[in-house]
Amino acid sequence: MKPSVAQRNLLLSPASSRRHPAADTSDWTGTWVCVGLAEQLTEVGAVLPATIGYHGAHVRRTEGGLLAAINARPFGGCVSIPVHCGSTRNVRCPQLACAFSEDGGVLDSQTDPGGTARVGFLGDGRRTVTLPLAQWGSLLFVNVTMAQPPPLSIPETPSLDDSNVVATGQQLVAGNWLDSPLRATSAFVEAMDNLGGTGIDVTTVAPNLALVNYGTATFVALSRPAGHTRSTIVWAVLSPPDVSPALDPRRLDGLRF
Repeated sequence: MKPSVAQRNLLLSPASSRRHPAADTSDWTGTWVCVGLAEQLTEVGAVLPATIGYHGAHVRRTEGGLLAAINARPFGGCVSIPVHCGSTRNVRCPQLACAFSEDGGVLDSQTDPGGTARVGFLGDGRRTVTLPLAQWGSLLFVNVTMAQPPPLSIPETPSLDDSNVVATGQQLVAGNWLDSPLRATSAFVEAMDNLGGTGIDVTTVAPNLALVNYGTATFVALSRPAGHTRSTIVWAVLSPPDVSPALDPRRLDGLRF
């Protein structure tokens, strides 16, 4: 009797036209990936694009809270991002908010007044394929799976549960998205060393998050792919409420990652 073989959910399988070499075939199914900050979604209806490997996904704010889901109409109707499209710049597609794994910023009433761009993510509302969503302090994590994932594994320190975002920003940088967070924290640590900083601890959370505990403040850097040779760094300074952060966020204005 042949042993049974578990079949992958077809919804999560990559699509291919059998043309062009695969640009990004990394399978992040079943992995918790940091995608952004809860504070980025400031209003009901706001959408944060969150491409994970060849999966077109997003986080949205609803009346009931935050929700992660597969994009309703990614790439004009593909259930998953075709491997010949992901992380490339040579394929034209109307769904630019998640094209080429170059996610744009948050879509809300300010950046998408008519809601046209959000239709590709939300569809007509008749069907939503939700994904597991976890939150550590302000940080949002999505797991592309149709099964119950293991709990998000987070380090004991630093503690982010009672911290608020006091500054945030993002930069488009050269380099692979898996290497960029540590580069960003290294640049931060070097800058703090030059200012006489002490007691700096660096923590990493695979695959794309790094944190620096600096006194009462925490500097976080998460990365998102922006093609083969580029990535987007989203950074933030977190500090407990009613406590002055140990660093002036304005010192980060000229910091290059």
